[in-house]
Amino acid sequence: MRITATCGVSEFVRARGGRLYVWTSLHRCCTGQLRLLETGTEAPPGAARRFRAVDVGGYELSVDLGGAPLPDELVLELRGRGKEVAAFWSGQAWVG
Repeated sequence: MRITATCGVSEFVRARGGRLYVWTSLHRCCTGQLRLLETGTEAPPGAARRFRAVDVGGYELSVDLGGAPLPDELVLELRGRGKEVAAFWSGQAWVG
């Protein structure tokens, strides 16, 4: 899996403890179930997850994609006013 992070992601994560978690969450919509990517600098509360460490250099990345195989590329971007990290699975915000 190739990790592509836009400018500022590394600094953002390091300033908040040096670890970024990426996981999936299930949502329902008109076409059925949708698995979206979520991120956080702390592990998500709730159900036990099986995070896999990925070497990205500069900070720790832990990924749990709910049993889906790793994508060819995981893109990390800073988004929004509060500057949150958004993750994209081979160019998509959902797991395909």
